[in-house]
Amino acid sequence: ENQGRTSCSYDRSEFLRELFRSNYQEAKILEIGPFDNPFCIGQNVKYFEVMDADHLRQRSALHGRSFHNVPKYIDYVSKDADLSIVNDKFDIVFSSHVIEHQTNLIRHLQIVEKLLNENGLYIMYVPDKRYCFDHFIDATRPSEILGAYYDKKTLHPIQKVIEHVSMTTHNDPARHWLGDHGDGEIGRKRFLDAIS
Repeated sequence: ENQGRTSCSYDRSEFLRELFRSNYQEAKILEIGPFDNPFCIGQNVKYFEVMDADHLRQRSALHGRSFHNVPKYIDYVSKDADLSIVNDKFDIVFSSHVIEHQTNLIRHLQIVEKLLNENGLYIMYVPDKRYCFDHFIDATRPSEILGAYYDKKTLHPIQKVIEHVSMTTHNDPARHWLGDHGDGEIGRKRFLDAIS
């Protein structure tokens, strides 16, 4: 685990996809943040995003990614990522690389709980910051999580935005695993571009 290796089969996306196919074909599913790579596909799936499908395709193309997998339709769109606009109940809420972007983690979890049917599941893929572009950014402290909840935060503090712009590095897990975390040049360049 400390070396970034998969610790069990549940960590593998293929295993999870098969689990969905074999056990949850009839389940009502809400996927949060599918962007251009939805994990859940089918008539029983609805999507929540910060942009509609047309804007997601434009963003995907802008970043040189394949926009062909963007869902045809986004069921719930909230520019400020407010899940409370969702007016339905689900057997499963699924998110991949979403939880770490929450400005108010406790409120996020409370809203997801309200969206779930009895015995519903919240299934998340959570990245390991040691092996991605967040490598140099400190982990969020419990006091920050509680403070954001009690202060009813809806935006990231400017310090976090500056950290994200100036301290990110490459996103190649294999290089991180080998101890090559980059030299900070990516973050420095992004920071200088942002302030110029």
